[in-house]
Amino acid sequence: MRQRRVLILSDLFPPVFAPRIQAVAKYLPTYGWEPVVATELVRHQADYVHTATDSRYKEDIPIYRIDFGKNEVGTLRHKLNFLADLVYERRERRMEKALQKSLKEKPDVILCFAYRKFPLRTAARLAKSWGIPWIADCRDIVEQYTDGDFLPHPITLWGHPLLKLMRSIRARIISQRNRYLSQANKVITVSPWHRNLLAKVNPDCHLIYNGYDHEIFSPRLEPHPHFDIIYTGRLLSLSMRDPSLLFQALASPELSELVSSSKLHIHWYTDKQSERLLRPVISSYGLETINTFHEMLPREEMARMIQSAAILLQLSNRESESGPHGMVSTKIFEAMAVRKPVLLVRSDEAVMEQLIKHTRIGCAARSVRDVISFVRSCHKDWIRQGYTAVSGEQEEIELFSRKRQVGDFARLLNEVLDNPKNIRSCPYQSNH
Repeated sequence: MRQRRVLILSDLFPPVFAPRIQAVAKYLPTYGWEPVVATELVRHQADYVHTATDSRYKEDIPIYRIDFGKNEVGTLRHKLNFLADLVYERRERRMEKALQKSLKEKPDVILCFAYRKFPLRTAARLAKSWGIPWIADCRDIVEQYTDGDFLPHPITLWGHPLLKLMRSIRARIISQRNRYLSQANKVITVSPWHRNLLAKVNPDCHLIYNGYDHEIFSPRLEPHPHFDIIYTGRLLSLSMRDPSLLFQALASPELSELVSSSKLHIHWYTDKQSERLLRPVISSYGLETINTFHEMLPREEMARMIQSAAILLQLSNRESESGPHGMVSTKIFEAMAVRKPVLLVRSDEAVMEQLIKHTRIGCAARSVRDVISFVRSCHKDWIRQGYTAVSGEQEEIELFSRKRQVGDFARLLNEVLDNPKNIRSCPYQSNH
């Protein structure tokens, strides 16, 4: 009996950093599914990634990489292509056409991983053409961001953001996305806030958090000569990820002895744009000497590096009507896996705070006093044993294992395929 076949449509796929999609493709065969991937051919990886590439990735499944042509960020071509995608859905039409022509075997189901809304149109059109069900997975939606932050680079005129134009673009993306989500057999998303929002469009909406790959992230509790606070990832804006509580605490008299001891360091593994945001804030608190910036690392190197941290820093801000909403970084689950204390500043007072409390992996700081107390506590542990660690609630933490979560994806795929109402009679035309 052959395995069931799923066509995974994705905005990105390794070696570009895409851990959620990679895990699904990696572990689905364990649950009786044969994955085939279709994604964009990425020419300039630095334009697309939130962190460095996954250099350990090996292509051992069929992958169709669709070439949309040169599209380097910041060029006139990129801006025109963005406009063509917004108005005409150019990339999605080209992806659909390419797969209709080149896909060798008909899939049983389509699983579409969407960023903003790409490539939902492709999934909806192919599913209708082939008479098969499809599932949409939406992780980054424009409503979760503060004004304009859903775009990699804000649209400005003479240095001023064009908010009305960006809001019009936002509305257009939401309208297009919702049109296709309403056609999906099921929708999957990444936080309770996302699920509540998208369920208004498609009631058959399910929550599968991001998680950690246990084959990459695991504890290694060894003494380390420095008390290192480590942050990995990007900052889109300080309104979404606000580090000020940490800097206020480190500039306070209560932590002055630790800061001046030459033992405490903050290491930022981030991009140049984030560094430009952070440096003026760091300077305003006089903390330049304890902050060091680094380039992003490949995922397996990052996994080894965070094992040596005294504290793993997560940045957020309190949820508000104007955003951010429902943002749960993959990094928090990877911190769970390596059993390192997590400091969230500022607490979102929502899902990330709840995750930290339920798993008992650290502190979701609402005040400077919270930060001071947590840093002192971790420093005492480091003085006593040379490293820090949290035991956490292991049963809760194991719920976020990628392999276990892919079992939930497989269950939903089986549900849509086993429901006769989802199968439509339609001849499949192939050129092969």
